[in-house]
Amino acid sequence: MSDVKSNTGVTSLASSVGKFVKVSVLSTIFEGFVFTVDPEGSWMVLVRFESGTKNVAGTTLVKLSSITSLEVQHENQHVFGPEITNFSQLLPTTTPAPTQTRTSTEIAELLSKHHLAYERDGNDIFTIFGCVTISPPYQPSSTSGTNPIVLRKIQDLLKQSQ
Repeated sequence: MSDVKSNTGVTSLASSVGKFVKVSVLSTIFEGFVFTVDPEGSWMVLVRFESGTKNVAGTTLVKLSSITSLEVQHENQHVFGPEITNFSQLLPTTTPAPTQTRTSTEIAELLSKHHLAYERDGNDIFTIFGCVTISPPYQPSSTSGTNPIVLRKIQDLLKQSQ
């Protein structure tokens, strides 16, 4: 798997976020969901869940340069049952009462102003870079995502713009 060893492998590994993988590091094998890939530090975070639950059983931090092979075992559908169709559904979310409600137009303007690529669905839910969502009432607490770095940046942006 020369892709893992090269610097360009970090970008292609980002496509494995949310997938259940088997990673070989020398003679050790790790399995889990790819939670995130850190291109700056060249690390991958794997998350394991307790059988049949959404409770985290453990995490593993893997240095990308030490990976000898990486195999996607299966997509995240059917791992926790048919009701789980997206890895982000496994992440905890809290939605306290908002202090201020924003409109979807205001969020679109904010994201455009900061040159952030986004998609907007029919329910006015914004998806930024394919890994973070902002739902009404568009507060930092109404965000969720699979990439903690991008998630934190979006939450900070929403806090600063209040």
